[in-house]
Amino acid sequence: MTELVNKKTEREPYGKMTCRIGKTDYNVSVMFSKTSKETIEDKLLRIIEMEISKNDI
Repeated sequence: MTELVNKKTEREPYGKMTCRIGKTDYNVSVMFSKTSKETIEDKLLRIIEMEISKNDI
């Protein structure tokens, strides 16, 4: 596990934010692929559709 935490990525994050929930701080980095052919709208729609099909709503 230590190796994964210390391993640096070649890409720099597009944005970073910190959010506190209760007594826990969460550091979130946002990264995008420059070679991706899928838009963020397509990706979000695909994720929503997968979640709906998983939960059988």
